[in-house]
Formats: sequence, C-alpha cells, structure tokens
Amino acid sequence: MITRFDLAAHTGRWARRGAGGKVGLAVGLLAVALAAPAPWGAGVALPAALALALGPAGVPGRVVGAVMAAPVGFLALSAPLLAVSVAWDQGLVLAWSEEGAWNAAFLAVRALAGTACLALLALTTPLPQVIGMLRRLGLPLVLADLVILTYRMVFLLGDSALTGMRAQQARLGYEGFRGSLRSLAWLASGLLVRTVERARRLEGGLAARGLDETASVPWASSPTRVSEWGLALGLPLVLAALAEGLALGGAGALAGWARAMVAWGGGFL
Repeated sequence: MITRFDLAAHTGRWARRGAGGKVGLAVGLLAVALAAPAPWGAGVALPAALALALGPAGVPGRVVGAVMAAPVGFLALSAPLLAVSVAWDQGLVLAWSEEGAWNAAFLAVRALAGTACLALLALTTPLPQVIGMLRRLGLPLVLADLVILTYRMVFLLGDSALTGMRAQQARLGYEGFRGSLRSLAWLASGLLVRTVERARRLEGGLAARGLDETASVPWASSPTRVSEWGLALGLPLVLAALAEGLALGGAGALAGWARAMVAWGGGFL
C-alpha cells in the first residue's frame, strides 16, 4: 500500500512541479478548512482538494480512496459518539444531543478536509522534493539524511511484513482465531528484532561515514513557476472568500465564486 502511494507521487502529472507550490497549496487549503467559518471552510476545501488530486494531478481514484478509507472509517465509528451522552440513573441511559450531532458533523467534515489536503500533498510530491525544499530553507543535512533513511526503512519493513505474512498463509498459519493470533505474534516479534538490527546497522553506517556534507540521496527538484504560485496563493483566497460569503448567507457569493473560477479557467492547472 505504501508503495502505491509513493508510486503515485513519483508518476503523477504533478510530480515534476515545484515542491514549494504544492506545499503552499496544501497548507493554504488546510488553513481554509480549519480557520474559515465552520462548516463552510471545510465544506469547500474538501471537494477542492479531491478535485485537484483526481483531475489536474491525475492521481488514480483507487489510490485516493485507499488514502481516505481509514480516516473515513475512523470518523464513522468515533464521530457519532459525540452526539450521545451516557448517564447512569437506575440503569444505563443513553441520550441523543442535537448540539452534539452538529459538533460531530462539523468535526468530521473538518477532519476529512484536513486529510484530503494532506493527501493531495502526499500523492503529488515525492519525499525527496520536500526534503530538497527544506534543505534550501536551512534544514540541517543530518536531519534530512535521517528522514530519507528512515523513510527507506519503512518500505523495507513493509516488504518484510508482507513476505512473512505470505509465508505464514502458505503454511495455513491463519486458520482459526488462536492460530491467527499466534502467527501475528510471531510476525510482530520477528519484525521487531529485524527492525532493531537494521537500526543498529544504520547507526553504525552513519557513524562510519562521519556525517559529512555528502547527501546519501539526491533531492533536486524543479523550481516553482509563477503560475503554480498563483494557484497556491489564489485558490485558498477564493475558497476563503466563498466560505465567508456562505457563512453570511449570501447566495450571490456562490455565483460570484463560480464566475471567478470560470474566469480563471485552466491557466493555473
């Protein structure tokens, strides 16, 4: 699954765009979702982030769905609890709160919008581009090196877990509940030992290299063009104005926003 996400970031239509514009766009949409009047800010940021990922960025829908599946499932299980109050009055009493239901809905929309904004960044920006941008902003080389190497270890750990699980399945290790628990325990213990050993070897390699000024992974990225900065700065401002207009109850704000988006056309995309 991690490989699918990383592959989408490296092969998408936005993979060669400058990292600064994509980070600015994601942060701007996230700011709209969190700071604009609720629920309108999140309500406009969520479809905008998904539309950008599926449309101009060209991220496959199944990949976007896989990224959003876990947060949606978590919110579906946890958000309704905010609408229910529990009391004990000669027995268990459950009460439905309309105010709690509204709060749960606002929280769920904002959480989904924030997840969509971060997914837009993760599925369009390879990690070396982000590290390169942070290096230009002054991130120490040792921290950049550790981030890259740790990211690589995540892939190795995922491959080891998948290989071990397939081997256990071939030996019918997941037949029955007790057998599944036993196999999972063995798999987790084996991965723990292997991870600790790899971390020790990584530490030894970094110490032997002396942590000089030579980067272990190249992270050159394309410069951000003016049109990309225009999208990164302009779209969040337009969405913030739309959210403010909707919060004030102005239907004219929606029409004005639509006209502005049509005027923009696809020039920035």
